[in-house]
Amino acid sequence: MAPGQWNGKNFGGSHTGNGKKQKTGHYFNNGIYHRPQSHREFEAGVRVVEKKTGNIGVVKEKKEKCPRSLIRVDFDGEVKYIRSNLLHTVDKVSIEQEKQFKKFKKTQGKNKKKPFVKNTSVPEFRKAKKEFLSHLRQDIDNDGGGVSIEYSDDNSKSKYYINRITGNDVIDKINELNIENLNNLNKKINDRKKMTVLQHLVSKQRILELFTRDNSGSCLNYVPYCANKTDYYNIVNKYMNESKEKDKEIEEKST
Repeated sequence: MAPGQWNGKNFGGSHTGNGKKQKTGHYFNNGIYHRPQSHREFEAGVRVVEKKTGNIGVVKEKKEKCPRSLIRVDFDGEVKYIRSNLLHTVDKVSIEQEKQFKKFKKTQGKNKKKPFVKNTSVPEFRKAKKEFLSHLRQDIDNDGGGVSIEYSDDNSKSKYYINRITGNDVIDKINELNIENLNNLNKKINDRKKMTVLQHLVSKQRILELFTRDNSGSCLNYVPYCANKTDYYNIVNKYMNESKEKDKEIEEKST
């Protein structure tokens, strides 16, 4: 075998396989890649085609022990043993074509343009998210919801309380759970029996600030038991659905 491109006299220093087998790929054979058939497909009675001559024959059972790649074929009375890589079944081409055409077969109506429909759920969800946060956090004017600290003459030590009762079960449960966790933290951190001489009391305001931060301390987290964004969005959806149900009840009573 001569080396080089196209087996010409100017070899070009390329390897011996360069330029050979130009017409064997599936892009050349009308886009069909002819995979070699297994010897299991050549059972007795199957009609096969010899690739070299194009003669059609019928597979027969083997009379003596021989390699599995050798197939016994009867060509109009002439029996031969031919290797399986030199044969293919009569219906192989049609089966391969059907497989290829199924991949690129267009479904009816798939390319039809659908009328544009504005997604109203996204702005609705954003609005619900803002309302949800407003019920859980304090504003500068102390007008928001969430947990606050009450300072009064009657209560010198101060205490945590819910700044706004919304009547929404999702919000109220979160606020109640936050107050319970804050009180437990305050007792644990400011336990005088377990404190050393160098330790100091931590104010309730500082505990509240730390409690409403995430693990990194950089972002606000008003739902401490929420693990990820998916859980948070599920909670907002619950709040939104409950608000819709209450609005329906109010409309039914008014009518």
